[in-house]
Amino acid sequence: MVFHKHILPNVVTYNSLIHGLCNLCCWDEVSKLLKEMEDERISLNVQTYNILVDAVCKEGKVKDANCIINLMIERGIDPNVVNYNSLIDGYCLRGEMSKAKEILNLMGS
Repeated sequence: MVFHKHILPNVVTYNSLIHGLCNLCCWDEVSKLLKEMEDERISLNVQTYNILVDAVCKEGKVKDANCIINLMIERGIDPNVVNYNSLIDGYCLRGEMSKAKEILNLMGS
């Protein structure tokens, strides 16, 4: 895209790539793309965070997902129902129903 058509990738382009790489558990490549976005000053959006939270929850890394959500909040992006649903799903997959219920209650407030 960049070399032949001089079309620069945007957050939507990166989100598509990140989503595919997360599905393949290619975490090093995901990290490289996130670094590239930072270098190109392309801000992550709520969809980017949704992809990351969902992917790490499916890997059973709910603590990492919580860290991602906290990072979102620090950067001024409010988590949405998709973020919280992924987190609830992650806790349910781990059998941590009380934690899942806590997130559900947090969503209500």
